[in-house]
Amino acid sequence: MKKIDFNLKNPNQSFYDLITWASLKHKGKIEALNSYDQVTRGYHGTFHISFLWYCHTILSEQTAKNILPKEMINIFLPYGDWTVNKRIAEAILAHDKVYDATSKTNELDSTKWWRSQTFLKGKNKLWVGNAIEASANHFADYPLITEDDYLLQWFLGLDLMPLAAPYEIFRMNQLMIRAEYAHMSDEEWAKGRTNFLEKIFLHCAMGNNIYQHPYLRKRFEKAARANIDRSIGEHQYLSPSLYGEI
Repeated sequence: MKKIDFNLKNPNQSFYDLITWASLKHKGKIEALNSYDQVTRGYHGTFHISFLWYCHTILSEQTAKNILPKEMINIFLPYGDWTVNKRIAEAILAHDKVYDATSKTNELDSTKWWRSQTFLKGKNKLWVGNAIEASANHFADYPLITEDDYLLQWFLGLDLMPLAAPYEIFRMNQLMIRAEYAHMSDEEWAKGRTNFLEKIFLHCAMGNNIYQHPYLRKRFEKAARANIDRSIGEHQYLSPSLYGEI
């Protein structure tokens, strides 16, 4: 079982690999790079999407059999490695292309931009568009029935991987997100962060999981909850004792 390097010592290689897999127009790839490299980006920059792709390649080994249940691999033979990697690459590359901390339509705007730049068609195009829009709410109650459902939860889980990082990296990520909200006062930021932590806290307290994909949940749920738990305790937002068992 390979471990995740949350520091990702070579993000440039991961980013190059991601760009290579994405079926976007050359113009679109340049626009994406320019967006993620903006000085206003703290957490949601080039490193973020490079890290998500790195996690995908390490955890899935870029094969569908490591994402889908065994019974689905035998039934959905056309749903192979190429499909998985193309879909995940484009969803990762495009999901934060448009990022404005003051906007509530980032995912919709990112999806609209992506649809104008992709070469994907048919079911692949439909899945990626839906996945980008779904990233607006990682904790929605999506089913796990079809192969598309499993792949969606894999993608959404990858986007939440930094929650399971060692705590010093977890806290650094919070500081980077704070930098993206420089337009807010410390009081406004604290209130917004409280709301976010409470959302995850209540989600778990009601018997739900942070990671809906079974494999990601098995490997990273405990670490992610511990980080959220500790962060809540430090800020004295809520009582950590309400979490219950994983």
